[in-house]
Amino acid sequence: MKDTDIKTPRKRTAAGGKDSRDRNKELVESVQQLREKTDELLKIVQQTYARTSDLWNSGYTPLRFYGSKFEKEFLQPFFDYVERPDFEDRYLSLIHGMSPASIRECNKVLARIRYVKGHRESPRYNFLSSEEQLQKVKLQTDFRNRILQISDQLFAYDQYLLPINHFEVCVFLYKHGIDLVRDKICLRDKTIIDAGGFIGDSVLVLQEYTDKQIYSFEVNPSNVELFKKSVELNHLSSKVTLVEKALWSKRTTLKFNLCGSASSLKKLHGISYEPKTVKVPTISLDRFVKENQLEVGLIKVDLEGAESEFLKGAKHTIKTQKPVLLLSIYHKPSDFFELKPMLESWVPDYEFSIFNPVDNGILLETMIIAQKKPQPVTGEEK
Repeated sequence: MKDTDIKTPRKRTAAGGKDSRDRNKELVESVQQLREKTDELLKIVQQTYARTSDLWNSGYTPLRFYGSKFEKEFLQPFFDYVERPDFEDRYLSLIHGMSPASIRECNKVLARIRYVKGHRESPRYNFLSSEEQLQKVKLQTDFRNRILQISDQLFAYDQYLLPINHFEVCVFLYKHGIDLVRDKICLRDKTIIDAGGFIGDSVLVLQEYTDKQIYSFEVNPSNVELFKKSVELNHLSSKVTLVEKALWSKRTTLKFNLCGSASSLKKLHGISYEPKTVKVPTISLDRFVKENQLEVGLIKVDLEGAESEFLKGAKHTIKTQKPVLLLSIYHKPSDFFELKPMLESWVPDYEFSIFNPVDNGILLETMIIAQKKPQPVTGEEK
């Protein structure tokens, strides 16, 4: 064998060693990233399993079903309404121009009303989706369990304080559906109207969206006293004005039916009112806005069945200023089906959404949200 045939080992160069170390480093990093992703996936699986297990926890079992005796009685006028000869026309007028999401919400509510109507003797109904069931568990674990009693006259939920333990989900968690309002910035320099002030709970939430004044209307004597305490507890005396008049279609004096949060100028089916009534002064919103020269950005309306009369007295304000409307439509079937078409005829620029919050009912606290349609973007603005 010749010397020239013997191959000597090739020395590893510095560059070759660096490449090897880089590859090893990349491999270690890849393994570490894989471990982290695996841990994340395991965590998600564990959380999903825990949430699903909550549904089968004996303590949460009632939350999986619907069984409101009160609402079943309250729904009687709706049972009758869906049998009207013109129901098809009413339904088509309601969903006209709505988004697919709002139509689904509307159909969900109506389907459940029809189901309960056909199965009135059943104590419980299992028609809630898994997502709704989980949301009801979350309401218990993440909302109601965060309400803290400080004393007999002071209760807290996060930064909000009330003189009684009456933190409604629709107010403090869902904020009357205001998240569906696209342009909340435009509310900053405009007045907000709270039609139906109750104990001052709504103003605690609504005041976060404006730098101007909030005018809240409440006439129930016991509610008025609690309203004043709520405003004082939350240091809002300079920003919130309580108007002790009932909003109506005109200025007059009417009998007011007392029943806590359900107190109203109009009696509703299924509500047990107190034997006595009180006489209260009324005013139309149009007159109030004119007298006080207000520029209104948003109106929240929950008047326990007096919504249609309120709107008659707010027609000019709505047509000329086109404020955002958070309007309760669950008190009467005529409100549910007929207020939206009426508003649509007044303000063609409005678009409408149905907001049906997940709570203990299938209809209660349902709202129509009206806001101006988005303006089309012109070529110059693109």
